[in-house]
Order: sequence, then structure tokens, then C-alpha cells
Amino acid sequence: MRVEDFVRDARVGVDAVDVEATRAVARLLADAAERDARVFIVGNGGSAAMASHFHNDLIKGAAAEGKKPIRAACLMDNVPLLTAWANDDAWEVALVRELEALGAPGDVLVVISTSGKSPNLVNAARWAAEHSLTVVSMTCRGANPVSDVSQHWLPVETDSVPLAEVLFDLLCHAIAWEAKAIREGEPIR
Repeated sequence: MRVEDFVRDARVGVDAVDVEATRAVARLLADAAERDARVFIVGNGGSAAMASHFHNDLIKGAAAEGKKPIRAACLMDNVPLLTAWANDDAWEVALVRELEALGAPGDVLVVISTSGKSPNLVNAARWAAEHSLTVVSMTCRGANPVSDVSQHWLPVETDSVPLAEVLFDLLCHAIAWEAKAIREGEPIR
């Protein structure tokens, strides 16, 4: 992919963003804060980095004066715990083990994945859905095992991994700052 291809395809991806679906996720996360629910975020590779960044944006960027914080946690950030579960049980269930310890009905799981097919993410999403957590996913276009169990799916209009990561970044920032605006009572323009 050359620069001009990347820019052209990024425009297509940005134009395809479902604003109302994105706003609905922001409302969900703002509501989670008011209910003291937790928001867990997961991903692999570049999506793990995005999950960590989104964690930061939800706690700091979406903070609203006089409001409860969004209680977000990136399950990929505790490397010793993640690798202990992966070593002792299996990589495919390491995130499930974290959710078993931390998750509760009414919490939210955000899955960021280009394919939506990674066994550790699929298992985490299925566990969350089976235990009354709301599952939000961001993946490339085309239904996949993670999107199939998600109550909120934000597909990006690409199959390119690097372009998907750019679009995930846009969605995460849009969600965090929309959640902040909602929490501060800012009217929709």
C-alpha cells in the first residue's frame, strides 16, 4: 500500500463510520460510569496497544468535572498476570480467567481486533456475553465470531490491518470525547 492508497482508503473508512452506532457506545460507557460498572478492554498486537491507549482516554480524556470516572481497565496491561494464566492454563483462556476474577453482570467488554477471530478474544467475548456483560467490538468489515456475540459492533470499512488500526484510533477517540460531552451535558450538534 502506497501513501496515496492509504490516504484514499482512509477517506473511505472515515466516511463509512456509523456516527449513531459510535455515539451509542459512548452513551453506554457514560452510563457505565454512572452505574459504577467496569469497562474492560482487550486486543492483540497493535490492537492491544490501542486497547491500552483507549483505557487512558476513557479514564483521563473522558473525565467530567463532578462526575464518577469511567472505571476502565485494559486487561492486556498486566503482563505478569496475563502470561501466568497463559502459561498455566492456555493463551486461549487467559483473558477469560481475568474476566472471571474481575467481571460482573452489567460491566462492559470492549474487544478491538482486526479479524475478530483470535481464540483468546473470541473466548473472552463469549464468556462476557454468557455472563451478562455488554460486548462492544471494533473489527474489520465482515461478520466474525467476535461481532456475532457483540451487542454493539463498530466495523471499519477495510481489510487492511494498518488502516484498520488508524480507524480504530479514530473510533476510540471519538467515543471517549463523545462520552465526555454526554457526561458534561453538551447538546448534540
